[in-house]
Amino acid sequence: MTGKDLLLLLLYVPGKTGECCEKIEGRTLLQKMVFLFKNEVYEKHGFKQLIEPEDFPDFKPCDSGPFSCEVFDDLDFFTMLGFVDAFDSNEEAEEEEADEYQLWEEQTGLGEDFGVEKGFCEFRKEAYVLTETGRAFVEKELWPRLNECQRQACRS
Repeated sequence: MTGKDLLLLLLYVPGKTGECCEKIEGRTLLQKMVFLFKNEVYEKHGFKQLIEPEDFPDFKPCDSGPFSCEVFDDLDFFTMLGFVDAFDSNEEAEEEEADEYQLWEEQTGLGEDFGVEKGFCEFRKEAYVLTETGRAFVEKELWPRLNECQRQACRS
């Protein structure tokens, strides 16, 4: 299992409504979920046997909390692969989330690659949900590898 797989697991586990594959509002929330998992759940619930420590994204301090370009890159990877669907959120974007997105664009050079001037595109908050393909992958390849304690830890 890889650090990327963790992102799929977090999108799969039941959330507020208790249903699997609920939408998650915003990249910042997913950043924080991965960070908290790495720092509070990983060792305590025996995930060392499944995910190597070096497979986790590197986080750096940012105004809005922990930040990792890798989490954004992984979201884009899974979206292009058809495992995750990204769509405009109904929630208003917070300034800190727009700042994180701009930081990611700067660090990856994304805007430059497409000839986009800084500040040209308006940031929109996105929501994320597993597609049927993503859900099938998690249910077949990832979820069965977790013991009950690990499954419960992911739900928390």
